[in-house]
Formats: sequence, structure tokens, C-alpha cells
Amino acid sequence: MSSTNFYLEEGNNYLEDEILIEQPSTQVVLHTEEKYINNDISLNLNIKSGSATTPATTITTNPTITVSSSGLITASYNGSKSITPTVSAGWISSGTAGTVSTNGSSTLSLTTQTAQTITPGTANQTIAAGKYLIGDQTIAGDSNLVAENIAEGVSIFGVTGTHSGGGADLTDFIENRNIWTSYENLSATRITTGAFYSCANLGSVNFPVCTTISSYAFDNCSKLESVNFPACTTIGVYAFNNCSHLTSVNFPSCKHIGSYAFNNCSRFTSVNFPSCTSIGSYAFNNCSNLRTASFPACRTIVSYAFCKCCNLRSIYLTGSYVVDLTNSNAFSSTPIAGYTNCTNGSYGSIYVPASMLSRYKTTTNWTYFSNRIVGK
Repeated sequence: MSSTNFYLEEGNNYLEDEILIEQPSTQVVLHTEEKYINNDISLNLNIKSGSATTPATTITTNPTITVSSSGLITASYNGSKSITPTVSAGWISSGTAGTVSTNGSSTLSLTTQTAQTITPGTANQTIAAGKYLIGDQTIAGDSNLVAENIAEGVSIFGVTGTHSGGGADLTDFIENRNIWTSYENLSATRITTGAFYSCANLGSVNFPVCTTISSYAFDNCSKLESVNFPACTTIGVYAFNNCSHLTSVNFPSCKHIGSYAFNNCSRFTSVNFPSCTSIGSYAFNNCSNLRTASFPACRTIVSYAFCKCCNLRSIYLTGSYVVDLTNSNAFSSTPIAGYTNCTNGSYGSIYVPASMLSRYKTTTNWTYFSNRIVGK
């Protein structure tokens, strides 16, 4: 241990002033020559440095959350924080204590979505996740969306149509359903549900102004070969189900093909629906000889639409947008999906505009057919 020398020079036999020693970490020696202090006095000071553990802290106030109109989220607190250290003896006395006031904040900026009105259409519309809505999000409604305004057998947003007014008066035909081999009606605008059901000898029909074919209208007309509906916009469910001899159809204005509309039409080799925007589930199910299909205006293809079309080599979707494929099973058991039992190992192709090729190949459900999609 080192030492430091201090000399007392007071003239009295007692010390009148305090002496401040500022180096307590060393040995201190006091010297005096007065008679009442005969010997040097040594003060050996050993000062303990002390130590403290890391304090435990607890925030005792709840944070305040605010969100600005631009999507900036701020979480802040302003209150007391309990600090509980444990201190060993040293410069200060041992023990625990401490409560201090504290505050702080943290921010996060979100992507915002302003007010908008979404008008329902034939394809799904999505508000992307992770957005902070800073305005009303409105889904447009229409007072005309009621069953009596929708064609019988057609469902729109869960509302199933019941309207069958304006249909052709087919009483005489129904009573003699097995006599007719062809039928033409120049004035009928609607064909009611099951109107020609199981007409065993009916081979062809022509309805130049008919706009709606209701469900099951020609179901099970096993000899029906050709149909002409230049003004028809809607084909109901099962409308031509089991028309196993049907080979020629003309629907230049058709917008919607209902579920199972052409189910089991096994003589089809090609179809062209230039105005069709939506194809229902199983619409062409088991059209086993269908090789080519063209839908240049199509926007939506629903589950199993072309299921079991085991000869389908080519489908043309040439609109300037990616068709909404609701499920990859739309082409189940077809050469497009890799089923080649009917084609001697040949696969099918989906033809899209060259400008849309990359988008198709990276869009949900179409990715399953990325090797079958061809730009044209």
C-alpha cells in the first residue's frame, strides 16, 4: 500500500481546523511536533468500492395508441417505471429502491386505402391485406337484384332467379313432343324450364330472337343435332344435358353458360362462344370428343368446367385480361392437365395473347398449367 504524508502546523496543542483528505484510497500519515502529540499518527483507510446488480424495471402505465390520417401508428407511454436495484455496501448504503418517471414512443407506417365503392362484376375483387382503411369501403348494391328479375335457373350473388315470363307458348308442341323432328319459333324470347325435355325425335331448333334458355329446356333430347340461338345471352343449368348427338351450336351473343349446360354432349368436336364471359361448373363435362374451344371474351371459368374432355387439345382465351380460373380442376382429366389416354400421349395447350403470357403463368391456379400456356 502506498502512503501520502501530511504535516500539522497548528501552534496549539489541539487542532482548530478540519483537515480534508481527498485521497482515501491510500495510506494517510499525520505528522506533528507539538508536545501533546508525541508520535506520528497513521490512518489506514480502506474504502470499499461497492457494486449493484442490473435493476429490474416494470412499466406501470398502459401505452396510448394513435393513428394519423396517413396511416402512421404511434404507441407512446408517459408514466412511472419501477426500478428495483440491489446494492452492496460501499459508497452508499446497501439496500433496494427506486421509482422514476419515464416516457417513450414508437411508430409504424401502414399502407392506406382511401374510400372506394366496389361494383360487383363477373370476377372477384379483393381489398389487399395489410392496408389501413382511411375511408368507407362500399360494396355497391342494386335494388333490381331480386329473384323475379333473374332468369329462372340462374343464380347471381346467391339470388336464384324465378323469372320465366315471356316464354314461348309451347303447349301444342309439348302435347306432341314425339312427333316433331325440327322446331322454329320466330317470336319467342324465352324458353321455359323443361319445355322440350326428352323430345325423343327432335333434331334441330331455331329461335332467332330468344334471349334466355331456362334450366333443363332441352334436357335429354338424345337426337338433337343442331341449335341456332343468335340472340340468346343466357343458357340455364342442364339446358342441353345428355344431348348426346349435338354437334352444331350457334350462340354468338351468349354471355353466361350455366352449370352442366352441355354435360355429356359427347359428339361435340369444337365450340366457339365469342361473347361468353362466364362458364359454370361442369358446363362441358364429359364432352369426350371436344377438341377445340374458343372463348375470346371469357372472364371466369368455374370448377370442373371442362372435366373429362379427354380429347381437348386446344382452348383459346384471347381476351386482353387474365381469366379468373376459380380452381385448377376446371381441366381435370384433360390433355391440358396431363391426361393423355385419349390422345396417344399428346398434351393440350392453352392459347393466350403473347402480351399476357407471363401474367398467366404466375397467376393463381394458372400456374398449374404453366407448361401448357402458349402466347399467340
